[in-house]
Amino acid sequence: MSILASDISTGKCADITKRPRLSITNLLWTRKNAQALAYLGDIELKRENSEKALLLLNRAVGLREDIRIAQMDIGVILTQQKRYQEALYALQRAEKLDPEQPEVHYRLGRLLQAMAIHNRTKRFARVQQLHKKRRTMSSDKMSSLKLGPTTK
Repeated sequence: MSILASDISTGKCADITKRPRLSITNLLWTRKNAQALAYLGDIELKRENSEKALLLLNRAVGLREDIRIAQMDIGVILTQQKRYQEALYALQRAEKLDPEQPEVHYRLGRLLQAMAIHNRTKRFARVQQLHKKRRTMSSDKMSSLKLGPTTK
């Protein structure tokens, strides 16, 4: 039982200023409060503090993997960070937890679209690289050929 919980249960909470300061997140590091951690992570995501949000959300999922909002928000953050494979895993997990939730399907669609664009961009860059290599090889071959005077 925490200091605050024991004080409340015994009625000894008259002077809380003498108690050590405890942050909300320190009080929530238990399995039964994983949902609260997920909600705090969701709030941090909405505040655009993705680093803190990811820390809270990962902690929530570490305590309980079956929290859909935590999985979905992790997927959103990882998508923003272009960590597509990890984001896909998190969003698919969220979808399995609640297949009827429309936002998960929307986020999955956006992720798959981003992955396709990313893959197309990577492929296009690879094609450009191969064409440049081929042109360089062709010009090297042409310059290595010594054309002497033609004889009739």
